[in-house]
Amino acid sequence: MTKKTLITSTLMLLVNSFISAQRNISVESSNTTVGTTSKTIEAPIFNTSKEETEKEWKKLMKEYNGKIKNSKPEIAAYNTILSLSRVGEQIIYFKYRIQDDSTGVIIVGASVNGKNIDAKKSNELKKIVRDFT
Repeated sequence: MTKKTLITSTLMLLVNSFISAQRNISVESSNTTVGTTSKTIEAPIFNTSKEETEKEWKKLMKEYNGKIKNSKPEIAAYNTILSLSRVGEQIIYFKYRIQDDSTGVIIVGASVNGKNIDAKKSNELKKIVRDFT
């Protein structure tokens, strides 16, 4: 292996590691009430305004067939088609909290058939939040 190839390979590995590290977003359990549930999850959002984050969340929930309702300071998506371990009418609740000038936190909870689900136990909801962030 030539010196140039070795340097190029090393740089590619470093870039891939950096990109992977940037996508490893921490989704944590929360007791912050959003909608009707207090068994929520939260994740940080970096360098994006509250307005832009809410706009993108609404767009995502529409992809899951959600009917969006705003009730400041929360957003609810009714009749989503996620696989949340239970069958029935799903409501996904969303709230954005400003942490500092460049960071916010999204808080997400869900209910199915009027019963709150424990968001920290829902792999599907965690995946959606991770992919969103």
